[in-house]
Amino acid sequence: MAKVATKLREAGPHLALLLALAVMAVPAASPYFGDGVPRANDIFPHLFRVLALDRMVQAGVLWPRWSPDLVHGFGYPVFNFFPSLSHLVVELFHLPGLPLTTAYRTAVLAHFILTAWSAYFLGRALFGPMAGLVTALAYTYSPYLLYDAHVRGGLPESQALALLPLLLLALWYAAQGKIVWIIAVGLAFTGMFLSHFPVTFQVALLCGVWLLFLAQRWGWRALTGPILGLGLGGLLTAFFWLPALTEIVHTRAAFSISQGYGYQQNFMSLGQLFAFPHLPADPALINPPVVRALPVIVLLWAAARLIWRWPGLGRDLRWQTAAWGLLLLLSTWLITPWSQPVWDNFSLLNQTLYPWRFLGMASLAATLLLGAAVAADARAGWRAGWLTAGLTLLIIAAAVPWLYPPREPIPEAPTLADLAAFEQPPLFIGTTTLGEFLPRWVEELPETTTMRDALVRE
Repeated sequence: MAKVATKLREAGPHLALLLALAVMAVPAASPYFGDGVPRANDIFPHLFRVLALDRMVQAGVLWPRWSPDLVHGFGYPVFNFFPSLSHLVVELFHLPGLPLTTAYRTAVLAHFILTAWSAYFLGRALFGPMAGLVTALAYTYSPYLLYDAHVRGGLPESQALALLPLLLLALWYAAQGKIVWIIAVGLAFTGMFLSHFPVTFQVALLCGVWLLFLAQRWGWRALTGPILGLGLGGLLTAFFWLPALTEIVHTRAAFSISQGYGYQQNFMSLGQLFAFPHLPADPALINPPVVRALPVIVLLWAAARLIWRWPGLGRDLRWQTAAWGLLLLLSTWLITPWSQPVWDNFSLLNQTLYPWRFLGMASLAATLLLGAAVAADARAGWRAGWLTAGLTLLIIAAAVPWLYPPREPIPEAPTLADLAAFEQPPLFIGTTTLGEFLPRWVEELPETTTMRDALVRE
């Protein structure tokens, strides 16, 4: 009992810090609470996808590949081609009795808390507790993560970005030969892949660079653990990607996406990457200006402090600065038109559609550079406590423009009638924009009015 009490006393400060981080993450999710929700692109599709998933779970199918309720009752294989881990998290909050939309709001908050915690553990492992705290806040309130949640409404991508620091943390320890962390690499990769595989593909490319730095630090044999862990993740996700890869050729995905999307139209200039939205957003605008940006305040602070401290940084911090600086530059370059030759010739990359998704990794790299700067200041004894407190307030203040999106009403307990009214054949069906998972032989949808009316009455 004495040992247990001692361990609880030792864990007390850590638990208190995690609780404090959870509280600090609440404002990041605040646009989802109150009347309505942010007027985001994908909130309704993902909410109705959870409704379709819930009906399958209630029928005993825990990981469905098909929903018979979509396309006005004709059915649609959305779960076969788009992973549903984030929707299952919403379902976990819904099953005890929360209304579906309340469960969705709660899941958004849970993912922001997970983001803060995972970034804290990574920053702490690399740079110490104080730097971990700042890294957690800077990543949680980075413009792209707030844009992804409140403008795009991309819950699956938000989940993947919340797990990203855990994957990098697991790779860090697996490279040191710790077996349990090899398993952790596999689980973190699995979680990311089953959240949002386009982000996972992009991250995998940049993880290669991270692994090269780990090899430079501990030798090439150190890569054995990370590679085994990533291989484990590939095996754990094979139940999803093998059928999806085999069967996607029988859908309209390639044609539909070529008509509506394309990486060529989604590069960004450096000016766009350093933009700020207007405050507050004009609620009268149906489509307010879209701003996707790097964490400018974080970058400026990190650059100023690291340049100032560079002569006394020491080998370890210089190595970290070089690693995360290179990952930041590479991520940013892949967002710009200058990288188009790479996109043109790397098919796995161009299937991820949006170059600006690299802002997720760029944001994490920037916040880890900030962590290195905080660690350098702390080692120099330069009023680290007051400096960190001021920096924390500055980070949250800089995030305010992303916390006031336009809003729209939403049913608190959506029904099949709401889903049936939401679908608009022949394009906006099955919770997808272009009907991309229809069989490729479909040229025209049959009349669905009768089936839609039956669903409305159900």
